[in-house]
Amino acid sequence: MSGRPAWCTLGLLAALGAVACAGTPEGDPASLTEQVPLPFSVLVAGGGVVEATAEPSAAPTRAYARTFAGADGEVLVDAATVGGALRAARVFARALADDAGEGALGARLRDVRDVLAPDDPLLSALLARARAAGHDYVLVVQRVVDGAIEERGINDRWPLTAATWLLVGLGALVQDHSFESRASLEAMLFDVEEGRLVYRAVGSGAVVELALTGRGNLWSFVQSILVPPFLVASREDQVVANVRDATVSLLVAALARDLKGSACRRAIADRARVAIEIEFVAGRARVRARAGEGLGSVATRIDGVAIDDDESRRFARALLESQREGDGGQLLAEADFAWPPGARYLQVLVRTVSGVVASSTVEALRR
Repeated sequence: MSGRPAWCTLGLLAALGAVACAGTPEGDPASLTEQVPLPFSVLVAGGGVVEATAEPSAAPTRAYARTFAGADGEVLVDAATVGGALRAARVFARALADDAGEGALGARLRDVRDVLAPDDPLLSALLARARAAGHDYVLVVQRVVDGAIEERGINDRWPLTAATWLLVGLGALVQDHSFESRASLEAMLFDVEEGRLVYRAVGSGAVVELALTGRGNLWSFVQSILVPPFLVASREDQVVANVRDATVSLLVAALARDLKGSACRRAIADRARVAIEIEFVAGRARVRARAGEGLGSVATRIDGVAIDDDESRRFARALLESQREGDGGQLLAEADFAWPPGARYLQVLVRTVSGVVASSTVEALRR
């Protein structure tokens, strides 16, 4: 008998290529990097502690009832993990994790609802750290609200399973079943000056695709010798374990996607009492400010450190002197700032005559 027909070889190569591609999660935060980051620096604090679903009566009674059963009270997502995902996705110009960690602050942050109250010592200290480090907002990661696992069934990769099963018996490697976790990751964005809530962010919709290797056991593989793997029933304990492992990173990626989405951008713009725009022109930062009242003072930070040199004073004076009335009674101001060689981040802070403080941060090396 001669070798396999050419179409078998081509089909096998195509199938194996698809298997390899299937291993890349759709929620990878790095897929967001091509979008322009929000021009702000963010300090990430708190941690996602597992809480049971708020609607237990709606949860199914089968083994898929919860994604993180037995993990109540555990911190599944810490601030460092979220900060790393925000940087990988370039959600904000700058994102760092608060080094205070869990403990009393973490417990206090989980009780926050609408404001980081400045009269609370722990929250006031958090806001002070954020301001001192040159951040514009604080992102509080609060909780992972647990939810059921929904079995979506066989997905559109089943023909690949059939092909590889028939040709070389590798159908068990194709991710041909889809499952969705109803768990969600909740976080809130606050401004650093007054601790006002700006946006409620939610990461949800964690869809996990499993091959028979991830949803079956030894008996499942024995069955796949006789029938195509996509027709072999899933083992609930295997599904829960593997969906649980994959869901955490998918929720973090979904949170990053939500924060970089249009809803978050609109919320920040709607709540901003002073709008600051920074663009780079011929090695200089052109700063434009728009406010409902006059600007009283201007400050700058380079790489998180306040600067007070000739250029920063010249820039502040030029921005204040450029104020003029624009459309709708708003005041407009514009000035250029000479970008220092080797500097990475520029933060511009303005204070209005009534004491309202606003700031914006951009990264020069990305421009």
